[in-house]
Amino acid sequence: MALGKIITHPGVPNSTPVEYYLKYRGMADKYPIEEVSIITGGPVGAVRGNLKEKLPFGAIPALELKDGTVIDESNAILAYLEAAHPEGRTEGTDPKTIAISRQWSDRVEKCLTENGANAWRTQGPALALFKDRYPCLEGSHETFMKRVDHFLGVFETVVPSEGFLGGEKPIIADFRMVAGLNFLSDPQWGNIGGSMIEKYPKVTALFKRQKDLVDALQ
Repeated sequence: MALGKIITHPGVPNSTPVEYYLKYRGMADKYPIEEVSIITGGPVGAVRGNLKEKLPFGAIPALELKDGTVIDESNAILAYLEAAHPEGRTEGTDPKTIAISRQWSDRVEKCLTENGANAWRTQGPALALFKDRYPCLEGSHETFMKRVDHFLGVFETVVPSEGFLGGEKPIIADFRMVAGLNFLSDPQWGNIGGSMIEKYPKVTALFKRQKDLVDALQ
């Protein structure tokens, strides 16, 4: 029985980790996907129409529960899912393990996901998509790309040579990282960072392990 639904757009780096997580936990049927398209009018357009009240910040993904509650930040959605379905949670149960897992998730989101998404928003057709939502300056594209490159270099020094960010099993940060790197290297989104990722062998190897994992979930 469905417990809610996920409002999302396929391939968006903040949405995809939630989809990967649900598939990995075997809960995709409990939270089915409702797709909106940023290319044809939502969320950039649709939030100004019938979704405006649900998504006042115009952000996806969003989790809409059966009682009508809407949670529209990926970190909040994943925290809810971990708490609502504690058996088999990826973050563990003791405070130290939870803190380390969230540390990795924050690192990935703030250093790679956000800078990569902003690099995409500040070039090409994305500029037109976001021009009425919030300021995106074309001249800042190079700065965001340099930040991505810088932090990939930092990750190169700290990611494990085997397994995943949290050890033998993936944690939320792994789903966030593979989603972000897929976005940067996907031709659908312009492949703005594929060659940059390839400069870092340990990051590339981890990305392959993560990608093999999520590909097997499809």
